[in-house]
Amino acid sequence: MIIYFAEHQPTDIVEDTNGVTSIRIIVNGKGPAWFFRDGKLNKGFWETDGARTPYFTYEDGRPYTLKPGHTWVEIVPTYFTIGLNSFDEASGGKP
Repeated sequence: MIIYFAEHQPTDIVEDTNGVTSIRIIVNGKGPAWFFRDGKLNKGFWETDGARTPYFTYEDGRPYTLKPGHTWVEIVPTYFTIGLNSFDEASGGKP
């Protein structure tokens, strides 16, 4: 799973009959990213100029390569705080 943090901007585009407006997500540029694989969290960055899919790197600049199979990507606002719990902490050590 990849979580990447990007700027979210309100718009005046009305999305539904309740008057809810849409959000513009700025996905061109560079920002922080979290990579979850094999039970571990690694931090790095995403980057794209809009002409290609995002490129992911570790904090030290090494490319972050994806494993074969499906990858879940979540784009969240830059101000989000994400809490993490390990299996043991979250379950009190019980499956």
